[in-house]
Amino acid sequence: MNENGQRNFFVEIYSCKSTIRDVKAGVAQGEAHISRLYVYYQKWGIRINTSKSELVSFRRPVTNNSRCRSAAVARNLVLTFPDGSRIRAKKNAKYLEIHFNDLLCFNPHSKAVITKANIALYRVHPLLKKKTGLSKPTKLLIYKQLLRPVITYSFPIWFTISKNAMEKFKVFEKKILRICTNLQFDRKRPKHYSNRRVYEEAEIKPLDQFLAQAASKIITKVASHPNQLMRRMTN
Repeated sequence: MNENGQRNFFVEIYSCKSTIRDVKAGVAQGEAHISRLYVYYQKWGIRINTSKSELVSFRRPVTNNSRCRSAAVARNLVLTFPDGSRIRAKKNAKYLEIHFNDLLCFNPHSKAVITKANIALYRVHPLLKKKTGLSKPTKLLIYKQLLRPVITYSFPIWFTISKNAMEKFKVFEKKILRICTNLQFDRKRPKHYSNRRVYEEAEIKPLDQFLAQAASKIITKVASHPNQLMRRMTN
């Protein structure tokens, strides 16, 4: 609720169609649905903030000419609201701090998370230097409590990313672990330490293994949940 006492609602219209006719029909249905909602919103003094609303048309990868044409139409879609405001379809979107594109791939998310993690590393890097005198367990605790949660946020959703995308997270983790264990490259001590040696010194599992173990625990809990709808999610 803003200063004027008006509530702002976010509306996401998702259209996942295969032909140009169906894509346009999906937008028409969305506009009709919003028109019905406007009657209810006006009754209760609710306003849709169109400046923060996004239109995403999910699609399949382009494999033939018909899908190529439908993908072009989907990216040029415009959703018109009853008050005359419009929003255009986007290729990339963000929902609850999760970045994705119209193919439901999380490559934008990996790039955004790495950028955010680098900013967090820049802020805590003075604590990880050798001159600080902090012990190795303390530095590793800083990584586990402050930096790794930035990477692993909402991981059950994007855990199925490609190996190349996961490798970006692992490279970032190995860079931090080398700093925490004082095994990074030093001109005064030009000696290379393998990644295996770094993980042995840190005594933690690689990020992909850590996420796989955590995801397995979550799936086990959901599979034994008393709610039947929750249990069906694991099927």
